[in-house]
Amino acid sequence: MVEIHEEEHGLYMTSGSGTYLLEDQEHHIERDDFIHMAPYCPQSFRADSSEGAEYLLYKDVFRDGF
Repeated sequence: MVEIHEEEHGLYMTSGSGTYLLEDQEHHIERDDFIHMAPYCPQSFRADSSEGAEYLLYKDVFRDGF
């Protein structure tokens, strides 16, 4: 499912791996990778089925300026 958010946010991959869709490009990510997502950027994530995945997500929902 593709989502779009008003806030910029970041993702730090803590374990596993998967594919992240940003705009119209897919990116393979794995442990210790970091992704910055701009506001209004279409995005989705699909974990590799063999091992699953975990990540930390940072989003400042109270930030002004958008």
